[in-house]
Amino acid sequence: MSSPTIELLDWSQGEQALRHIRTQVFIIEQGVSHAEEWDNLDRGAWHFLAKVDGLPVACARLLPAGKLTGMAVMPVFRRRGLGQALLQRVLRQAQEWGWSQIYLDAQPQALNFYAKAGFVVEGDTFLDAGIPHRRMRLNLLK
Repeated sequence: MSSPTIELLDWSQGEQALRHIRTQVFIIEQGVSHAEEWDNLDRGAWHFLAKVDGLPVACARLLPAGKLTGMAVMPVFRRRGLGQALLQRVLRQAQEWGWSQIYLDAQPQALNFYAKAGFVVEGDTFLDAGIPHRRMRLNLLK
């Protein structure tokens, strides 16, 4: 796999690719409903799109409130460091903007992935789109 390129986009620039990845991962693979996935927050968010050899393979969404959502990697590209590269790009951007923290809601199988980047679990497990999640937070002012 060649090195990924990761672009910062708004919704109008990346809608087709972003919709494709999130549909494959969240709607088809994880069974999230269309209504829950397409929550009308995309137009006001920043989007990160990772490509390998020009092919869109991963994405993430950063909401103005400091919440990271929609982190998705196409199945064939998992366990190759792409997710960590994407996450680090998002964190660098938030730091460049002067943000003091960032938070997310992680599925249980992703807790260690985010913990490796320094995120800390907060609170109890809750359901989001019928899937268990835990809130995690990272202080960016180290």
